[in-house]
Amino acid sequence: MYIANSRVGNDKGIGKKTCNDTSVIDYLLLSSNLFPVVKEFDIMEFDPLVSDVHCQLHVVIQAPVILYNSNDELSQFCSEKYVKWRKEKCSEFLDNVKSDHDCQLEQLLLELDNLEVQQGIHQNEMNKVVERISNFFQSVATKTFGKYKPFKNRKPKSDNKPWFNKQCFDSRKKFHKARKRYSFIKNADNRKHMKNASKSYKIEISKANELYQRNIGNKLRQTKKSDSKKFWNILNSIGSNKKKGVDPEISIEALYDYFKDMNRCDSNTEEPEVNFDVHNLSDELYNLLNGTVTEDEILKSVKNLKTIKLVDVTK
Repeated sequence: MYIANSRVGNDKGIGKKTCNDTSVIDYLLLSSNLFPVVKEFDIMEFDPLVSDVHCQLHVVIQAPVILYNSNDELSQFCSEKYVKWRKEKCSEFLDNVKSDHDCQLEQLLLELDNLEVQQGIHQNEMNKVVERISNFFQSVATKTFGKYKPFKNRKPKSDNKPWFNKQCFDSRKKFHKARKRYSFIKNADNRKHMKNASKSYKIEISKANELYQRNIGNKLRQTKKSDSKKFWNILNSIGSNKKKGVDPEISIEALYDYFKDMNRCDSNTEEPEVNFDVHNLSDELYNLLNGTVTEDEILKSVKNLKTIKLVDVTK
C-alpha cells in the first residue's frame, strides 16, 4: 500500500497539510494497481462545519466497466474438462509418454540443448518451449485419462426435510447469525435478539411441517379413488424420504419367533394351586366376596393409586 498524497491529482508534488495546517495525518492509501484509476485527488480547504481541525479529502476513482455474457460463462462451465489424474492408470500414462510416436519429446530436448548453448536466451523463446512441453504432457494425459462433461443442471444435494421451505431456511439463517453475534458479544440485547430469532425459527418450522402434512393428506384423499397410480406415487415418495439401507434393530424372523413362543400352549405347564376350596367357603369369606362395595371403599382405593390424578375423586 502507498500514500497517494503528493503523488496524484492537484496535490501532486505539493503535499498539502491536512490537520491544523501543521501535519499530514489524513491520507489516501492505494495499491500499485489503483493509481491509474484515480482521476481526481485534492485536499479541500478547511471547513469548521465538517471537522474541528481536519481537512476533507476529495477523490474520484473511475474504473473500466467489464461486460460479460452469462450464457458464455455457462457454456464454458458446461464444456469438457480434463481428468487430472487416476492412480490406477499411472503405468499406462508412463507408457504413452515413452512411446512418443511423433518424437515431440526428443525435439523438445534438442531445443533445450540448443538454448543452453546459446548466449542471451530471450524470454519469448523460453516461454514457447515451456508451452510446448505443457501441451505435450496435456495431450498424453488426455489420451490416457480422457475428458468429462459436468452436469448442466445438477442440483446440490440437501439433507433438509421435504417441508423445509425458503422461509425455514431464512429463519434458520437469522437464528444462526443471532447466535453467533451473541457468542462474540454477550449482552442483554444480543441474548434477547437470539431468543426471538430462535422462537421465530421454531414457529416457522412448525407452520411448514403442518402445511406439508395437510397438503399430503389432501392429495391422498383426492387421489385415493380417482387416480390410484398417483396415490401410490405419493405414498412411495413419502417412504423414499426415509433413510435407506438402515437395518431394523429387530428382524422379522426374531419378531415372529417371539410371538410364536409367547402363544405356544405347553401341556406340561402346571396351573397354580388354589389355597382355598371355592366350593366350601366360610360365611365370613362368602359375605366379604359377595357384599356391597361402598363409596368410601372406592374412594380409599382410588386415592391409594400411584397414577396421575385425572379427576377430582372427592366430587
